Amino acid sequence: MFVSGSSGLSALNPVDYHVEFSTGATVASPGWQSLFSTDTIGRSTTISILDPATGTTRSSVDAPGNLELGVVSGSGETAALVRSGAHSPNPWTPTPRRQTTLYVARPASGAVETYELEGNFEPEAFGVGDYDLFLIEHVPALNPRAYRVRVLELDTGKVREVDGLDKLAPDKMRGTGRMQAFDPAGNRLYTLYTQQPANYVHGGSPATTPRADEKVHAFVHVLSLSEDSAHCIDLPAGFGLRAPESNAIAVSDDALFAIDGATGNVAAIDP
Repeated sequence: MFVSGSSGLSALNPVDYHVEFSTGATVASPGWQSLFSTDTIGRSTTISILDPATGTTRSSVDAPGNLELGVVSGSGETAALVRSGAHSPNPWTPTPRRQTTLYVARPASGAVETYELEGNFEPEAFGVGDYDLFLIEHVPALNPRAYRVRVLELDTGKVREVDGLDKLAPDKMRGTGRMQAFDPAGNRLYTLYTQQPANYVHGGSPATTPRADEKVHAFVHVLSLSEDSAHCIDLPAGFGLRAPESNAIAVSDDALFAIDGATGNVAAIDP
């Protein structure tokens, strides 16, 4: 059993609760087949892949600078990192910045690549095959009020739109209170957005003013990591209007659940 806290990650034996091992800053792959950890000494950061069963190091690579982990790929072999302090102070408040430096590490091959991007980006998830890195771009860069999904092609360094865009919604959307979960196969990433200003129902026309019965304040953003597509699932009116930390999302083998803990409402979604 893995327990996460301010000091890092601990693996507990669920029989006697003995601590098998503990690590510092750690991010697991979606299927928990590997753990990525970082250790910064001076002006260098060691990025390591750990065995989740024993905590032993499988492979590691050094990178210049003080780096923090962002996301890990479904293969468990690749991680995206940012400079220390570049992460938002909480999941709901983007940090203003004009440029973003991202690092992609593959410890097994000893490779670390650097990407200098114009704009305010955060790593979201790797595409299947580790060829692409999905990003959230906060706009405007220095005064973020909305977000949009973009793709970083790792071989070319180019940032592009999502190819299979099927949101029927504006390219720029607003939302806070993000919480995420992968589907069991690791091919989809579900993100719960709440607390955004009243928005028209996805599928409506962005050129029209929403009627009162069309306004929604919460939705689940579905990002396909295998098909390069995205769309939104609107949640019932009144969902997620209170404190963001009272909301949650969870996935089973055949269902997706969005939970509003403040009201006790649960939305069951067929993925």
